[in-house]
Amino acid sequence: MNMKSKYRIAAAPVGLLVLAALALPLRSQAEEQPIQLNPVSIQGVSGTILASLEKLNKGRQAFERSARRTDAMSLRWQIRHRTGDAKAAGQTRLQLQTEAADFALPLADDGTFVLPAEVSGVTSGQILASHKQLLIRPLVETQGSSPEQRYLGDLRLECEVFWAMEKDEVPALMRMAFSMAGGACNSGRIEMPSLSPFLLEAATLTYEGRELPLRLGKTLRDYRAPLHDSAWPDRALVRLVPKPAKAESGAQ
Repeated sequence: MNMKSKYRIAAAPVGLLVLAALALPLRSQAEEQPIQLNPVSIQGVSGTILASLEKLNKGRQAFERSARRTDAMSLRWQIRHRTGDAKAAGQTRLQLQTEAADFALPLADDGTFVLPAEVSGVTSGQILASHKQLLIRPLVETQGSSPEQRYLGDLRLECEVFWAMEKDEVPALMRMAFSMAGGACNSGRIEMPSLSPFLLEAATLTYEGRELPLRLGKTLRDYRAPLHDSAWPDRALVRLVPKPAKAESGAQ
């Protein structure tokens, strides 16, 4: 593999991570093929397995062990439609099934949820969703940030959490290649998109008078921040500008 090439990693399931790492042409999220999920039952209605509790625990452990983490940071989980739209998952019902008991997982207005304290020591279980075509992603936030203003340190830790969740499903040779390149979240050769809850007009990284326009994804629902670049500290702010409502409705 030519290590000088730039890997482009889509915010999508692991199969697409591998294709991206091989520098194959990427399709937009709206063009991706649906994931085949096993049908299950959620309180008498048809549902799908969204994620295992083990996968979320791996992400949580990465968050807790990270040297980047501060007391002002929090970790939640966010449900998104495969198009990238956070609002599209608003009518979804979630349930966590474990051997001991089942737990409803209430969704906040922004599509986020937290795991109940009762499962803090549970290692096996699965999260079920009443709707298909959904993804689960970590959301790391520092107090004082907002959907329109994200700290670069939050995005870096968010990437670490996501990679901890997904890396075991990536082939060993691919993991080795990522490691040789400096790490999935720490290399200028690898692009890990950060997600936006709305269609983007622009994204700009700012710190003490410096500004850097960021490249947007084709769907306008993600952007590329320089997670690897130590010249930009964790306190640098990414300012996201939503597309005007009229333009957004036309784009959808």
